[in-house]
Formats: sequence, C-alpha cells, structure tokens
Amino acid sequence: MLQGDLILKGYGDPKLTLENFWLLLRKLRALGLREIRAIWCRTAAISKRPRHDPAKFDAEPLRAYNVGRTRCC
Repeated sequence: MLQGDLILKGYGDPKLTLENFWLLLRKLRALGLREIRAIWCRTAAISKRPRHDPAKFDAEPLRAYNVGRTRCC
C-alpha cells in the first residue's frame, strides 16, 4: 500500500495512450503496489492555464503532436 502521493505528469504526451497507462499500472502491481491512499490535489498553475487550441499550430487539430495539456476539474 502506498500512503502518500503518486504523481503522474504527462504534459500532454500523445504516447500516453490508455493501453500504455494500463501497462504502467501493471508494472506498479508487479512491484507489489495494491492500494494507494492519498488525497487528489491540483496546483493553481494547472487550473489557471489558458485553454489549448490544437489547431493554432498548423490547422491540424487531430494530429497527435498537437495535443495539449488536459484541463481537469
């Protein structure tokens, strides 16, 4: 059991797909991690970022390299 913070910083990585995320979770389980007891928190820097426009760079908003950081909460 992890009693503390598990911090994941993706920075809009287009290679962090759902499949790769599940592989990460499998690796954590293989290391013996079964439970995480922590409080979810976010920083003010995350919540105050301007909305990302994926088409601004080259008018190709669906390209993987135009992914922005996810706004949450």
